[in-house]
Amino acid sequence: MGVVKEHHNLGIASVLYDEIHSRAPDSGYPRGEMSWVLETNTLMNRAAELLGGRLEKTYRIYERKL
Repeated sequence: MGVVKEHHNLGIASVLYDEIHSRAPDSGYPRGEMSWVLETNTLMNRAAELLGGRLEKTYRIYERKL
């Protein structure tokens, strides 16, 4: 959500989620999307789930030495 890493544990992201979740429907956006969130990004995936989101796709990064 664009919160600087040093501020991750201050609750700023929660305030942003709440504002978006409460204001978006009145602004004509009844639904939203959190796209390209890696499966290892636990905080974003948990936030999406708490907001009522559902998993549609799983993104992974594979690494192979060439």
